Amino acid sequence: MTVGKGTASHLGRVAFVSTDCVAPSGYNLTFTDGKLTVTATNGDKLFITYYGLFVPTGATSASGLPVFALYKEGSAFLITGGTGRFAKATGSGLISGQEDVSPDPDLPSTGKMQLEGTISY
Repeated sequence: MTVGKGTASHLGRVAFVSTDCVAPSGYNLTFTDGKLTVTATNGDKLFITYYGLFVPTGATSASGLPVFALYKEGSAFLITGGTGRFAKATGSGLISGQEDVSPDPDLPSTGKMQLEGTISY
């Protein structure tokens, strides 16, 4: 599960919650079956599915965790609807960013991701 906040060009300030399945694939990490809900400040929600690939950068974070970057050409999202003004939303795009990956499931991994694409509503 991932939780966070940010700013979206069509939504303003947002909060989000997502779930996905992360699995090792050689030195990489793949994530599949991602489900993301983005909530605008007025309560309208945007529903997104996603998948992607993290690749090791060889760097470590200030806290000593390995840093993984999203492989942009292998990480994408699809907007599947929403509530309120986003009830009929559609769109898609690519995901970029990086994450400091914790090998301990009880310690959080931290990072920054950016979704870039199109939206119609």
